[in-house]
Amino acid sequence: MSSTLVWSLPVKAKNRSLPTGLKWALQKRFNFPLRFDLNDLNYMQGLIDCEIDGSQELYDLIVEHEEIELNIEC
Repeated sequence: MSSTLVWSLPVKAKNRSLPTGLKWALQKRFNFPLRFDLNDLNYMQGLIDCEIDGSQELYDLIVEHEEIELNIEC
């Protein structure tokens, strides 16, 4: 079965997809749903340094919105 990693703002907004590679990297460490905020930028920088697809996009989203909720949709 296929699934997609999606992000949304803590308030209701349209979900947007992120790359599968990022989903796989996050699934190794976290359970979904989860929230990232400005305190998680160092972790995100590590994913960027490891060249995980979508990590720079997620980093930028966290900086822009200050808090992002991630979840898996099937």
